[in-house]
Amino acid sequence: MKVLVLSSNNGSGHNSAGRALMEQMNLAGIECEMKDALAFRSRRVSNMIRSVHVNSALHAPWLFKVGNGVACRHRRGKSLCYHLNSGLSGAICRYVQRGGFDTILCTHVFPALAVSHARQHGRLDAQLYYISTDYDSTPHVGETCMDGYFIPHPLLVGAYVENGVPADRIYPTGIPISEKFSHRTDRTAAREQLGLPTQGTIALFMGGSMGFGRVKSLVARMLRAGPEDLLAVVLVGNNQELYEDLAEKYRFTKVLPVSYTDQVNTYMDAADILFTKPGGLSSTEAAAKGIPLVHTDPIPGWETDNAAFFQRLGLCRTGKKNRDFVQDALELLYSSDQRQEMLRCQRENINPHAAADIFQIVRSKCMR
Repeated sequence: MKVLVLSSNNGSGHNSAGRALMEQMNLAGIECEMKDALAFRSRRVSNMIRSVHVNSALHAPWLFKVGNGVACRHRRGKSLCYHLNSGLSGAICRYVQRGGFDTILCTHVFPALAVSHARQHGRLDAQLYYISTDYDSTPHVGETCMDGYFIPHPLLVGAYVENGVPADRIYPTGIPISEKFSHRTDRTAAREQLGLPTQGTIALFMGGSMGFGRVKSLVARMLRAGPEDLLAVVLVGNNQELYEDLAEKYRFTKVLPVSYTDQVNTYMDAADILFTKPGGLSSTEAAAKGIPLVHTDPIPGWETDNAAFFQRLGLCRTGKKNRDFVQDALELLYSSDQRQEMLRCQRENINPHAAADIFQIVRSKCMR
């Protein structure tokens, strides 16, 4: 068994899911590799699409709503998205053949469309699997031809079937996340490890790798309304402008901005409340950790669906404005009953070991 994970750089969650799957394969001694599918066209094209994705999210998020709406309305024939990604299939096939890969895991619909095109034209002989990273039925997934579809929750099976996915190929395992999110470190120990105050209340703010959302005004409102001993820790991702603005305004006193870090799991352990945009991966990681969760502004489209799904099952609180988010956070901070009920819902609905479960299913099918 030799596995190729195909991801896409337009959104860090797809890469995180791929790394979680590779973590499991490495533990089992399975040879594996992860590639950015868009780079099979060219690195320049991949970087351009990533730049468009980031800049649209930061400056024109309404474009995602429009694009998602167009994708969801497509019903007949092969879509433009299918035809655009079919152009990747030749280069992917050649790489698969040279590398001797027999199993391909796709954490984004773009590579799933590309390998499906190759299979439908008899150019690819490998096991193909799709892994969803959002709590909705992915647009265009019905145009793919995969051996298995790993989706976030049993309640989404009907939506995938309606979208054209065969019911007997759907596995509601959950979204794959790193095993480090499956257990908690003692809060005091986590704070000591990060050099944070061991006493007082810590609110953690996350805007994804791009630092999306109205973070500065949300932090200011929370500082005004929250407890006197509140420290706001803001993970700004790659948004250097946000880092500099917060550092200049607060001088690292009541607000601590943190540049891109690989210790997100430890920051979650250290915090009393988490504000985050509703990305599929980050939301799953938070719920697996078991932390009171407030979903802030979504990128319109799939993140709107993520927030709605989490709120429906009691996994988060959310609203429309910053004052709603702060009010939700204060209720969770001051009400033990509300906190415990949310954590109970998270435990019942989120599988922290989805990556291991997906790997076991894929390996068992490959051994038949």
